[in-house]
Amino acid sequence: MRIRFWRPALSVVVVLCNMPREARRTLYSLSMRYQRGIGEGDYEVIVVDNGSVPPYPTAEIPGLVGRFEHLYVDPAPPSPAHAINLGLRRARGEYVGVMIDGARIASPGLVHYALRAFRAFQNPVVTALAWHLGPDIHRRAIAKYGYDQRTEDRLLEGIRWPDAGYRLFEIASFAGSSQGGWFAPKAESSSLFLRRTSFERLGGYDERFDQPGGGLVNADTYIRACELPDSELVVLLGEGTFHQMHSGVMTGATEEEARRRLAAWIAQYEAIRKTPPRAPDKVPHYLGHIPPAALPSLLASVEAALGRRERGEVRDARPAEAP
Repeated sequence: MRIRFWRPALSVVVVLCNMPREARRTLYSLSMRYQRGIGEGDYEVIVVDNGSVPPYPTAEIPGLVGRFEHLYVDPAPPSPAHAINLGLRRARGEYVGVMIDGARIASPGLVHYALRAFRAFQNPVVTALAWHLGPDIHRRAIAKYGYDQRTEDRLLEGIRWPDAGYRLFEIASFAGSSQGGWFAPKAESSSLFLRRTSFERLGGYDERFDQPGGGLVNADTYIRACELPDSELVVLLGEGTFHQMHSGVMTGATEEEARRRLAAWIAQYEAIRKTPPRAPDKVPHYLGHIPPAALPSLLASVEAALGRRERGEVRDARPAEAP
């Protein structure tokens, strides 16, 4: 009798560390109960716990329907690069997605449209915009508005999440890496999807980026992926990942702390790559749809793009302000 081994089309690697409140929502947003237009056999989720104390109890998440695998790293280095590479080695899909930050809620069509991109393009670099829940990126929202986790919980209750997943756009702001909107160059990707063979060509995430939070390892991987000679950049319209409030290395920092850390990250990047970090010079393709809740951000993005054109700006060379 021939034994058949199941293999998903897509593997999604998610890294988390000491974020039980946020991880519960993130992982639910990647489950079959939440993602639309996708079958259980189409994808798997590999959760890599990078040294949480105590380890995150993945099995306790109610309604976590789908194929989830849980790995625990101990001892865990300060950078998530090793944890990501561990997840990449365990991934079985022909295509692989990486969410470096387990505090990010996915939009309901992220997995579906990522898979459609692989059907439409030969070797795509697939990404979606990054957002922060609340009125501004979190360190500024804290200082300006007194934003906190209780406020965020009330916002999510107010839009009836998770039942109305696309309403996340109503209560979110562009993250630093996506501050130019849908039609501006991106400094990095908080939800990066590549063919497995492309990750292998890159050698995975470069573990020389060993600072807490990984420094610019996320930006580095995205830049190098876009530089692959046969790659095509695909931005998913109407999808995104939404960062929740927690004590992250950068997003939980003050403005002064953020400036110091970013300077150290840029210095490490330049020491490794011998060049300053720059947004990839890659013309994107767009795939997806625009849910009604995302229309205001689409309009703002068009206006911002027209403004850049009038000023003669063709690219944004700055590294990410915040992931």
